Amino acid sequence: MRILQICKKFPYPPHDGEAIAILNLSKAFVALGHELDVLALNTNKHHTDVASLPKSLTEVIHFYHTDINTDIVWTKAVVHLLMNQPYNVWRFYSEKFEQQLVLLLSIKTYDVIQLEGLPTLLYVDTIRKYSNAKIAYRAHNVEHEIWIRLLQHESSFLKRSYYGLLAAQVKKFEMIFSKKVDLLLPISARDQLFFESIGCKQAMKVVPACIDEIKILNEEVKVNDNDIFFLGALDWLPNQEGLKWFIEQCLPIILNEKPSVLLHIAGRNMPTFLLDSKSKNIKVYGEVVDAKDFIKEKGVMIVPLLSGGGMRIKIIEAMMMQKAIVSTTIGAEGIKCIDGKSIILADDGTSFAQAVIQLLKNSELQNLIGKAAHSVAEENYSSTAVTTHLISFYKSQLV
Repeated sequence: MRILQICKKFPYPPHDGEAIAILNLSKAFVALGHELDVLALNTNKHHTDVASLPKSLTEVIHFYHTDINTDIVWTKAVVHLLMNQPYNVWRFYSEKFEQQLVLLLSIKTYDVIQLEGLPTLLYVDTIRKYSNAKIAYRAHNVEHEIWIRLLQHESSFLKRSYYGLLAAQVKKFEMIFSKKVDLLLPISARDQLFFESIGCKQAMKVVPACIDEIKILNEEVKVNDNDIFFLGALDWLPNQEGLKWFIEQCLPIILNEKPSVLLHIAGRNMPTFLLDSKSKNIKVYGEVVDAKDFIKEKGVMIVPLLSGGGMRIKIIEAMMMQKAIVSTTIGAEGIKCIDGKSIILADDGTSFAQAVIQLLKNSELQNLIGKAAHSVAEENYSSTAVTTHLISFYKSQLV
């Protein structure tokens, strides 16, 4: 099968959830014997030196890219607001990228063109004009829900108003453009219900985020009674919001029980409120070189998300590595974990803090939840298994 993946940012290096989710699927496509091209916008915010890509990738995947500046320009934001168009989507439109796409489609044929993330839907009409391939939209989340959830926790009237307008615009875009593709690949069963509710009739297949299998059953798993950790992109507003909530509402309760607890925070583009923190119980790392090493060496993982959408790939990584995790319900959305068995869920500050304390005081419980989490992740989210099911779905639609 000949597949073209179109991405709104370059999926390398795999330092954030979106890049990991895309690249793991890419590698699995070629490992299963399929021909793959990747066409990506190379944004200034997450710019990749394409010449430095490892040969292990470039020898099996053909990469194409166009540089683009996606910095927010407020005058453009206002114009799109007045035009009732979601600026956070349209800032990923590039005429140069569209020309490169047309050129690629004129010299190559594909069986499936897989669009990764909402902004890539901007190019669906162009694809339809120049290709007979099946067009599949891999929805990493239901985008408008992120903005609805953000405004629910925002105190500023102006921000609430803007988030509300943006949510409405994004939902309208999702409702129109998701119906233009041949196949829909929601990331969770919950997201599939959204697409069905807005009248999408095309064939759908739930394709969860996936990662390479991490075989560690024979290794010593670090069970820690003093360390908790957070790992995630800190230029994403829901992560900032969640960490502020945890530090203000949960951490004082934990420290009252265990004064020596250390919160380790890692992620790119660390915000000022964390960089300026003077707390002796908070250690800030910035972007770590190897996320797996960071996870392996730390104790209990926290996922204090109050908003956001899609799936947290870092949860799946931690589950694969037998880590006990405390998350809000929103943080664990789309993941087949069972509260109290393979994860602990809590949605208010006191309950979240008590869950963390319980794990820190009970190493046996940490071990039990970590092992159950590993089994869930290995069974449901290994890249080989997920991609094999996706290829079977594609073949059934090409008949």
